[in-house]
Amino acid sequence: MAKPLYDEDFVAWTQAQAEALRAVPRVHNQLDYDQLAEEVADLGKRDLRELLSRLEVLIEHLVKLDAAPETQPAAHWARTVRDQRREIVRLLDESPSLRGKLNEARKPGTATRLDQVLHAGWEEACQSLRQIDGIVHADLPERPHWTLDDLMNR
Repeated sequence: MAKPLYDEDFVAWTQAQAEALRAVPRVHNQLDYDQLAEEVADLGKRDLRELLSRLEVLIEHLVKLDAAPETQPAAHWARTVRDQRREIVRLLDESPSLRGKLNEARKPGTATRLDQVLHAGWEEACQSLRQIDGIVHADLPERPHWTLDDLMNR
């Protein structure tokens, strides 16, 4: 017997349920179908926001590990990288459709979500690196062009 969508991909399930709620014929009762649909859809959006946040932290710490002098607290950054990767794997296991959302743009003609989070993580890393003695502008890394697989396996 096949697993229900809820067990296979939580985000896809929330979007399907929201669409189903929007399509329900309205009857005279106390249910606010439109608001219920939005709340259910927002459950999936919450997971996307968490994934993007974790990716930004991962990128920031990978860049700092690559660029910082040997004297910096690399063990802490490496631990953060491991923790973020573990949680990213968990999110993607629970909702495989999130992977596809990373390669979508929020609006037509704009960068993908992954490109946006790569830029944000890189900016955060450069800001932190500027605070380290001995790091000058010329030493800051170029913005990386990593894929999700690069981030998870490098």
